[in-house]
Amino acid sequence: MAFLLLNHLDLANIVMLFLLTVVLVALKGGKVVAAWTSLLNVLAFNYFFVPPRFSFDVDDAQYLVTFMVMLFVGLVTGQITAGLKYQAELASAREKKALSLYEFTRDLSAASNKQEIVRLGESIVSSACQGQALLVLRDSKSGLLLETLPPEIDRGVLTWVIEHRQAAGLGTPNSSKAKWQYLPMVSNLNTLGVLLIKPGDANFFDSIDEVRQLDNLVRQIALALERAHYVKQAWGAQVMVETEKMRNTLLASVSHDLRTPMTVLIGLAETVKDSKPPLSFEQSDMVDQIVIKGHELNHMMTNILELARHQSGQIQLRKQMQEVEEIVGASIRHASYFLKGDKIRTTIPMDLPAVCFDGLMIERVLVNLIENACRHGAPGFEIRAGLEKTGVFISVLDQGAGLPSLAGDDEQGLFAPFVKGNAETSVPGFGMGLALCQAIMKAHQGSISAATRPEGGAEFRIWLPIAQE
Repeated sequence: MAFLLLNHLDLANIVMLFLLTVVLVALKGGKVVAAWTSLLNVLAFNYFFVPPRFSFDVDDAQYLVTFMVMLFVGLVTGQITAGLKYQAELASAREKKALSLYEFTRDLSAASNKQEIVRLGESIVSSACQGQALLVLRDSKSGLLLETLPPEIDRGVLTWVIEHRQAAGLGTPNSSKAKWQYLPMVSNLNTLGVLLIKPGDANFFDSIDEVRQLDNLVRQIALALERAHYVKQAWGAQVMVETEKMRNTLLASVSHDLRTPMTVLIGLAETVKDSKPPLSFEQSDMVDQIVIKGHELNHMMTNILELARHQSGQIQLRKQMQEVEEIVGASIRHASYFLKGDKIRTTIPMDLPAVCFDGLMIERVLVNLIENACRHGAPGFEIRAGLEKTGVFISVLDQGAGLPSLAGDDEQGLFAPFVKGNAETSVPGFGMGLALCQAIMKAHQGSISAATRPEGGAEFRIWLPIAQE
């Protein structure tokens, strides 16, 4: 084209046409082709356009400067153009990867369970590496890998990856002869599973961009799995809360409705005992048993109702300064039908300071502890009180066999609702008394504990702070 325009353009414009050709070739062919084009342009310009034409001889030495400048500008222009083209292609590829990662993250956020996350993760990773991907989840309870694995997967390497939380297999220093790469799916607390990758290109892991993209995908999959795990836990906790709320409401309703007829039955039984003519010994004993069992059942229903009210936040404490000795004496009197004539020895210092608490609530705690000692301990009961750190303690002791084996190293497990020290015992009860005691003590910013005494028997101790707001 330049040769045809020779009669219309001077040589300077012809040189511009050759430089334009370098730019076009660089856009199409890259740096190497652009460099060769620059050299060939100088030779073609010299041969076809510089006198003497159709020869590489040069009549005017100034054309040598033209050739050098032409070659230099051509090389620089070609390299810059090819570099810009490469950067544009790289930016476009990164944009596509970012868009793909965004769409993948959006799909993961909409996934409702781990199975769907596994399906999406395997699909996107297989597409990214142009090969195969397998996501193996870990069972958090048994520590076993759930899925059936292909024969070429080394379970030993899988176990090593889970324990050390490091990559292994293809492209890594660990077990590099393996055909698959093993990537741990790591969360903040533990290893959720292992991602197995078998790329279509053996040099896939040599590309920094591909490895970075893969790391981003693995991180998003791990976050999605962790989120699904916590969503499941939160849902389970919500179900437990609603179940507990319904159970407390039901128990409170039933116990409230039963307290009135039970009180009437106790009153009628006591009236029958004092009726004329007097009852026989056997009849009087049966009436006494009715009254005792009625009181026990009424006490159980009271515990259930009070515990339900505490857990629902409906209890308002009425605190005032009171003497420990007075509340201990009132508790012993109200627990007389449990003691059945047995005596309780009390050890209370005369200089014990007054404490601010709700007398009715603390009395209920002590009555429950005395009842617990009567049911599960042996006579020789004692109540001790004294100063301890910045508060006052009150202990209820018995001479029984001590705490049951259920307590073990976790004695506070005795204070859980519906937990009995010995599930096989014939002693009646729902396991609500100690749970109510703990709820009341927490409301007072105090504490309750249990221990087996070295000399035998159990000790239940409550602690109340002296200074309270």
